[in-house]
Amino acid sequence: MDRQPIGHQLVGKNCIFRTREGVFIGRLKTRDRKEVLIEDCRRIFGWSPSISSLSELAVKGTHCPEECQFSIATPVTLLTDVTEILLVTEEAMESLHKVPAWTG
Repeated sequence: MDRQPIGHQLVGKNCIFRTREGVFIGRLKTRDRKEVLIEDCRRIFGWSPSISSLSELAVKGTHCPEECQFSIATPVTLLTDVTEILLVTEEAMESLHKVPAWTG
């Protein structure tokens, strides 16, 4: 029996990734244990105070993209210590695409 690795169904999907280095959003390209390769990756520095958690951000997105703080997108990013992966809904992704690049 050919067994698929845990999380294989997330490949090609937009996800939020929690690591020791921070929180990121992007499209999962590959995963090997705690390492993930992400396309169109943005670091999430902060989000609207009306959102209570990353889970809510992944499911509902934001109604105030201007209150969120996301970096510019990098074409490909390797994260090496991922502790949580949340699937981002299409509804949430529509609003998260509207978050402007935050430059500090």
